[in-house]
Amino acid sequence: ILHRDVKPENCFFRCPGGTLLLGDFGISCDLDEHHLAKTCCGSPLYLSPEMVNQEPYAYASDVWSFGITLYEMAQLVPPFKGANICQVAFRIVSASPAPLDPCFSASLGALLDRLLKKEALLRATLDEALQSEPLAEAAAAVAAQHGLRREPPTGDSSSGLVERLRRTMPSHCQEEYADDFEEDESDYGDDFEEASGSDISYAPDFEADSDDGIDPTPELSEEDLRQQIAAELGEEAMSIAESLGVVNFLETLQRNRR
Repeated sequence: ILHRDVKPENCFFRCPGGTLLLGDFGISCDLDEHHLAKTCCGSPLYLSPEMVNQEPYAYASDVWSFGITLYEMAQLVPPFKGANICQVAFRIVSASPAPLDPCFSASLGALLDRLLKKEALLRATLDEALQSEPLAEAAAAVAAQHGLRREPPTGDSSSGLVERLRRTMPSHCQEEYADDFEEDESDYGDDFEEASGSDISYAPDFEADSDDGIDPTPELSEEDLRQQIAAELGEEAMSIAESLGVVNFLETLQRNRR
């Protein structure tokens, strides 16, 4: 299962101090190692670079969101923030997270570096993360509690590399990812959660019921949108944003609103 909306708000305790569970699978999809998803969906602060770049994606996208969540647990703020979605998207694909507070272990910093690689191919897998410090001991205890057997790392990552190459394969090399394996696309609209309890909206597709502090992007023509992006980022950053696919990403969101 590809969750597509891993974030703190979707993590729930059974009871105070009890088991932590991942919930809200409303925009998840079935996926196997031979297929990729293509629908851009989720919550802005937790979108992976490949989603922002509108590339086909797989489990590495959830790993990125997990890394953002883990960073936020430590620092109490997500690593890539901005006044609006334009700034957030630009920072996701181009900026580096601020260093962790010195009170945290070097192993946590090293793990976050592996989880937040911009290139999905270079990102740690979830299995690798759960067998790395500081998560290994807790993950092993949970696996034992549920009778799960985890194979220790062998040091030979060739099979993992093949899997990562497959799941990050360009769209022209991959034929089957048309509907993200959803039986009824209309059930999800554009695969984004509808905003609830808030008047703020990034676009009809984005969640907006959190305290992200991101201003919505008004409905504009594509020319006006480009002018606004240039005003927000500056001409030099605008050129970088175009090369990274951020401008195309925002234009696509704008078209989806019409």
